[in-house]
Amino acid sequence: MPGPVEIRVPAELRQLAVVRAVASTLAERHNLDLDAISDLTMAADEVCAELVERAQRGTTVACRFDVNNAVFRIHGSVRPQSRGAQSTTSFGWRVLTTLMDGADSWQEGKNLHISAVRTC
Repeated sequence: MPGPVEIRVPAELRQLAVVRAVASTLAERHNLDLDAISDLTMAADEVCAELVERAQRGTTVACRFDVNNAVFRIHGSVRPQSRGAQSTTSFGWRVLTTLMDGADSWQEGKNLHISAVRTC
């Protein structure tokens, strides 16, 4: 299979449909079952929704998908409105950590990053 796939979309909630479509297509192409496809699609949506909520106006969300050795990784980044840690008590974060085996958030330079991983 080809290497990682990265997309960049405007940091707007209406763009999340594009992110969901890419996640779903990649999961399908790796012959995952319907439950895994659904979970990974929702997880990608949650990663990017969390980033969009924190994004500076007019910025772009970068979302990278990497499937390797039955491990599905989602990594998103954005330039946030303000510095500070991502809340790990929000409903969206709880959904993300329920769908995935692990999730992490960190600030690096001027960008906020969220990464999630699941073994399929």
